[in-house]
Amino acid sequence: MGTDARCCLATCLAMLSLCILMSACTVGPNYAKPAVDVPASWELSEQEAKAFIDPRWWEGFGDPELNRLVLAALNENRDLKVAVAAVEEFRALLGVAQSDYYPQLNASASASRSKAAQSGNPPYPPNPYSTQYLASLNLSYELDLWGRIRRAEEAARADLLSREEAKRGVMLSVVSQVATAYLQLLDLDKRLDIARSTLISREEAYKLAKIRFKGGLTSELDVYQSAVELASAQTLIPQLEQQIQQTEHLISVLIGHNPARIKRGKGFDDLAAPTLPSLLPSELLKRRPDILQAEQALIAANARIGQAIAGYYPQISLTAMLGESSGELVFNWPTTLINAGVSATAPLFTGWRTQRQVEATEAREQQARFQYEQTVMTAFREVYDALVAQRMIAEQVAIQTRQIAALQDTLRIARLRYLNGYTSYIDVLDAQRNLLNAELSIVQTRSGGYQTIVELYRALGGGWGVGNSGGTEK
Repeated sequence: MGTDARCCLATCLAMLSLCILMSACTVGPNYAKPAVDVPASWELSEQEAKAFIDPRWWEGFGDPELNRLVLAALNENRDLKVAVAAVEEFRALLGVAQSDYYPQLNASASASRSKAAQSGNPPYPPNPYSTQYLASLNLSYELDLWGRIRRAEEAARADLLSREEAKRGVMLSVVSQVATAYLQLLDLDKRLDIARSTLISREEAYKLAKIRFKGGLTSELDVYQSAVELASAQTLIPQLEQQIQQTEHLISVLIGHNPARIKRGKGFDDLAAPTLPSLLPSELLKRRPDILQAEQALIAANARIGQAIAGYYPQISLTAMLGESSGELVFNWPTTLINAGVSATAPLFTGWRTQRQVEATEAREQQARFQYEQTVMTAFREVYDALVAQRMIAEQVAIQTRQIAALQDTLRIARLRYLNGYTSYIDVLDAQRNLLNAELSIVQTRSGGYQTIVELYRALGGGWGVGNSGGTEK
């Protein structure tokens, strides 16, 4: 390397060292986590919480088929695959933002051919045509004096972490949907069993009404009324079968398969019900993916304010060029073309574009801040709603259990009175109808209790043992 090239390189290195010393300045506001109100009534300790919160919370229902379906969904669900691909996209975009930290080296080549003018006084050149070839290496490096690149990387990193939390949110949503749909499927199976048992009872009652009518013990009205109740029970069965098949189709798609029949594990009455306390630590809410996602979105919006503010300041770059020019397609190195320097571009008047860009980024930051606060408040509400529903459903089941026992006695007495001629068949029909409705209702209530447990785990962020990008202790 020649003396000029070494001097040029030394100059570039000196300027690079200077820019590193000057690059401590980063314009724009630094991120500060918004203060949120945490309910003071949540007094359960973290140790107590770990006793009942588990990352594989769906196993608490004790159904091996539910466990298999959840794992299948985590491996094959298409929405989850989309979320995973989105994370990879934003990881690559972070790399794009980080690439501005490095010098940009490009190679260029050109060829030109010209002809000398043959006018004026002779003698003319013997060959008026000439060819020129140029090959060069071009180096450029932007001095990040104001932190534009650092703010861009900060925003890109927050975007990536936001997508990571979005992926966790999709995972939690998919697991919750599978668990809810499967519990609903067992609920429908149980109601179908009740409907079929009722149908058998109604068929026997219809036969008995016809026998008593033929024996002159009752009027024909009892036969018609019995036939109406029989048809009502018959209509209920295909309705439930339709809902069962549609729920099976939903589960099939959630686990990444075409619609098909779903195998059952335990029956509805054999499900275990995880025990949940009435008080929970506020620390659990910090693990919710949507809260963490909203916070990362706020961090990104805050960083982009500094990125926009940097537009007020000059953009300074180091440039260097090493090349060779020749009249033939053969180059005799070392280089004969050396160029090094500093370029600066300072905005003087842009029609207030930079100011408007800063105002726009500040408005987006405000939007992200309000969205974060709203997400936190919604999370508290969902947990409270799930806890309240859990307690109220337990009371409803206890009441409905006593109601069913009373209706069973009512139906038994009504039948005896009807057979002994003390009352009309209307009393029997009313008792049958009320008992059926109560039996179906308690199944729905118990199913709602199971689904409330799923909703509570979802509201808590999926369990205490699931890690997150925020660095919370696992």
